[in-house]
Amino acid sequence: MAEEAAAKRYAAAAFQVAVEDGNLDEWASGVQELAGLFSDPQATRYFGDSKTPDADKFKILDQVLNGAEPRVLNLGRLLIARGRTALGPEIARQLQAMIDEHKGIAHARVTTAVELSPEASRSLQARLEQITGKQVEMESTVDQAIIGGMVARIGDRVIDGSTRTKLVALKKKLEGQPR
Repeated sequence: MAEEAAAKRYAAAAFQVAVEDGNLDEWASGVQELAGLFSDPQATRYFGDSKTPDADKFKILDQVLNGAEPRVLNLGRLLIARGRTALGPEIARQLQAMIDEHKGIAHARVTTAVELSPEASRSLQARLEQITGKQVEMESTVDQAIIGGMVARIGDRVIDGSTRTKLVALKKKLEGQPR
């Protein structure tokens, strides 16, 4: 939990700088590259080795992220100097969430019993956009266990229109149990 909170603080600082500079996408891309580097098993060992001078680690960072936004490199150097490179992937995830929120983008994970046709997918996406008031990027999966209908997860919100859930609710009602 402390690691997630620390990553959120770094992401919030990066987000603030990116908004001020008006280059959200460049920051998102650079921090994603940084996260990729810091999550590589070989790089994790290298950057975690306290015997390797930070200056050598900075050189590797500069080579791998050549052409990245200079302040993204500074973030990478800061994480190296503080021994916090393991936070890279979580920082990238948090930053992307902040950028998406800023842009009014919501991510929906939709589960259906059968694969949606392109038309049904577009229709469902439009309905979710209407419900959330945001642009929805939808990821669809198929799970025959829900029998029919769909379950959509958007952040912490769950919209459960599955046949399975309706049948369970009906069963409880018939048995006289409260929902």
